[in-house]
Amino acid sequence: MKTADYWYKSGTPTYLAKLLEGHNVNMQKLTGQSYTSDYFSDYRAYAEDPLAMLYQSGYITIKGYDKYYKEYILDFPNDEVRKGFVTLTANSYFGKLEDRPDNDVFIFEFKLDESVEDALKQIEKKQYAVPYLSDNRSVYKIGVNISSESRTVD
Repeated sequence: MKTADYWYKSGTPTYLAKLLEGHNVNMQKLTGQSYTSDYFSDYRAYAEDPLAMLYQSGYITIKGYDKYYKEYILDFPNDEVRKGFVTLTANSYFGKLEDRPDNDVFIFEFKLDESVEDALKQIEKKQYAVPYLSDNRSVYKIGVNISSESRTVD
């Protein structure tokens, strides 16, 4: 039996993508940090700080609690949700680029726990740039590796 990631496919909240558009959210700094409940208990969709909506929508959850300081540690519940969030934010960001046809062409290949070189090799092997070679726009090939261990992007 084959299993797949269904978190993102089963109902991505478009309101959350719109909320995040107005904020510079660094999930690496946001997750794994300690917060009092005041930071993530605001349930309003128009809240200035998206932390509460990320919590309410299930993209982050409580991973620990410090009884002395009465603070919660928030993080992604699992890798499936982490990947869904990356997809959500990438689709939101790159969708803006698609709306501007006069721009240059950016071809991204994302890898998880592999290498930037592997991502670039796939762009070449699959010939992702071929459809754009005949137009006048510049084509940029960008390989990205995401480390699940260090939570960084190469």
